[in-house]
Amino acid sequence: MPENRYEFIAHLYLSADGALDGAIQWSSSTIWGRSYTSSGSEFVRGDIKDDGIELHGYKADPMLAPDHYKITLTGGIDSGSFTGISRTCLGDWSGRTHGTYIFLYRE
Repeated sequence: MPENRYEFIAHLYLSADGALDGAIQWSSSTIWGRSYTSSGSEFVRGDIKDDGIELHGYKADPMLAPDHYKITLTGGIDSGSFTGISRTCLGDWSGRTHGTYIFLYRE
């Protein structure tokens, strides 16, 4: 929503076939233009695309709705920045996101 602001941290797990699965931990700072604090989780699945990832939310805590995300990664194989859009609960692509990413590898 245009007057809403959130921060998030996503923990995504990549399988050998390129599929992603994980959770986005959300916290709000502004809702409908007013200061407001809440938090919740959205569970997502997706795939790696040519220059980024595409995620589909399939379950969300109360006060959140599962969304569809298209995120472009800019940087290296370990870290960089990202920008993206999301299809919101209103059915449009008005959601915008940006930030940094870091890949952590398991041995």
